[in-house]
This record gives sequence, structure tokens and C-alpha cells, in this order.
Amino acid sequence: MRLEEILDIAKKSKFYSKRIGKKFQEIPLLKKEDIIENPLPKSSAMLTKPLRKAYIYSSGGTTRKPAYTIYSFEEFDRSTEVLTEMLSPLIDSSDVIANLHIPGNLWTAYYAFCNALERLDCLLLPIGGGVSFDSIADTLESFGGNTLIGVPSFLVAFSNYLEQNQIKLEIKKILYGGEFLSVNSAEMLKRVTGAKEIYSALYGIVESGPIASQCKKCEGTSHHIAQDYHYVEILDENLKPIEEKGKVGRVVITNLDRTLMPIIRFDTGDFGEWSDCCGGFELRGRAGTHIQIGCCHLTTDELESVVFSFCRPVAMQTVLTQTSSKDCILVQIESLGEVNEKLLKERITDEFKDMKASIDKKILSLRIKQVPIGTLKRDRKTGKIKKLVDERRIA
Repeated sequence: MRLEEILDIAKKSKFYSKRIGKKFQEIPLLKKEDIIENPLPKSSAMLTKPLRKAYIYSSGGTTRKPAYTIYSFEEFDRSTEVLTEMLSPLIDSSDVIANLHIPGNLWTAYYAFCNALERLDCLLLPIGGGVSFDSIADTLESFGGNTLIGVPSFLVAFSNYLEQNQIKLEIKKILYGGEFLSVNSAEMLKRVTGAKEIYSALYGIVESGPIASQCKKCEGTSHHIAQDYHYVEILDENLKPIEEKGKVGRVVITNLDRTLMPIIRFDTGDFGEWSDCCGGFELRGRAGTHIQIGCCHLTTDELESVVFSFCRPVAMQTVLTQTSSKDCILVQIESLGEVNEKLLKERITDEFKDMKASIDKKILSLRIKQVPIGTLKRDRKTGKIKKLVDERRIA
């Protein structure tokens, strides 16, 4: 569908009727907070017609404020067709594929990959990431599973289990999505599983579906764009379009198919730059205060609200790091009083259920550290503390 057609349909919704004017680039960026503030089922402001024959999915957030997104049955089927097109160059008839995305909980990935792979010449093991590592290993051994699909943090934790238990599998290929894959993690996956090929099978978001993917020619973080399905912009700090290569900006997307709940100029929270490889772009990490790590998604503001309700911090900083086997969240706090680090950790994991689930699966660790006032690293010019520091290296 053409961009102009999508905009005309979107105007039928109460939400977009107030935002869409004459010029596309004057439409305000859509944020996840906009979706949270117009929550289904209480509000239908973002819908263009009655809510029927549709899937309801959640893109995460706190337990109090999930962000729901809607696909009509036809729209979801189309999104999986796009995913099939992305996977096709990476899959061959010898592949026995284990889908290790986590099913349920209103998440899309597991079902989207199953539907997409049904259209390809392969053998599919719909194992899911909700079972024990030993069960996954047994199934892979029994059926000769040689290709893994899943979230990097889960795949790394599973590989760590294989290494610790000296289990050898004959894995030839790993396809990932949902998170960035670090250089260290990629090296570990190859070393432990024996995989010769690792590709980003999907760069996408629940709110809008598949955006881009890698083919076998793509290097580093270069991705093809699904140009018939998404219109991609890269914007500078003034929200002006970047057209030249080599300049990093904010990745903003518009879905060219979704009309029940249109997604127009959505801020993905990622940085990227235009690439020479395959006419696409390269991903350059997360932007702003969005935290995406170990299968959990939240913002620094959400994390701060929990910390500030617990103690009297004067400043805090969240640092994302990783070891060879798991992702790590370090929350550093400058506080006027003593911080009970153990109780605060419990409070945070009680609030963010997906974080607790990732910790329980040993794919994520959370550490609270009280530091002396004035010791957090500050900007030399402004004296401000950067809320989020991402020290992970992406492959």
C-alpha cells in the first residue's frame, strides 16, 4: 500500500486525525508512551474501525502499563509472509530448525516464526523457550536439530548450559532477533555450538512487525529493509532526515500495510545509519532511555520510579554489560541514606515480571550498588549524569 493511502486511512482514527497534516515529516513521532496512554481495551483512539477479527499482542512495559498493539488476522498473516521472505535466503532443505522463542504472554515472535517457517522447505521443531535446557538439548539430539532461532540472551544462556554439561550438538546455523548480539556472545555461540553461520533473521518490533533482516552477504549489523512493508527514516538530533551515508541517527518507521491500528513514524528507540550493503542500513545500538536486555523491556524512568519510591537517591545510573554467558544490569545509586541492596533488588524484580523471568532463566543478572555521592561519572560540560550506559558491544 502507498504511504498516502495509509495516511488517509489513519485519519479515520481519533488519535491520528489530530496528528496528520499536509506534510508527512511534520507528523509528530509516535512513541511507545503514546500507545500506553491510549490503552486498549479502554480506549479505541488509535483504531480506524471496530476491534474484531484481530490479534492482541503486548510489547512489554511494566506490569501496570503494558503496551498493547493490534493486528487484524489478515495483517498478521501478511507480516508472517514478509518474515518468510526474509528467512528464505537463509533456509535450505537440510535445516532442522528449533524455534526457541518464548510462546504465550501476548508475545508475537514464537508464533510469527512458526507461521513463517511453514512456508519454507525445512523441518520445524516448535520447542519454545519455556522448557528446561535439558529438554531442549534432548529434543535437538533426538531429531538432529541443526539450526537455532531465538533471542540472543536465551541462546547464550543455553550455550552456557551446553558447555557446563559438556553436551555436544551438531549446530550449523543460528538465526536471532529481538535483541542485539554482542561480539563476545557471537564468538561464544560459535565456539560452543559449532555453528558456522550466524545471522540476524529479524530486526522488528511488536508494535509494527518485521522491518529488516540480513542475507548471507550482509556484514556486521547491515540489514535489508522490507521496503514494501515499511518506510524507514533515519533522523538527526533535530528530527531532520539524514540522507548521506556514514551519519548515525534515530531509526523511525512507518508500516505500509497495517490499517486497523496504523503505525506512523514510530520511534524504534534504535540508532542506525545508511549502508552500502544491499541498499539497507546498519544498526548502531539503542537510543535514549529504553532498556532492552535479557528478554525484558523497560525505560530508565520506569526503573527510577521504583528506586525513588524505595530510598532517597540523589542520582542513579543504569549500566548494561555482559559476560560470555549472560546480560547484566548494574544499578548504581548515590543516596542520602543507606540503601538495602537486597530488598531493592527484590522490589525491582517484583515490579518487572519479565526481568524476574530472565533472571530465573539465568540469562540476566541484576546488581544494585550504592556508591558515594559525587562519584558517578558526569558530563564535563553540563555536570549531568547519563541515565543509561550501554557497554555491550554488538556484533
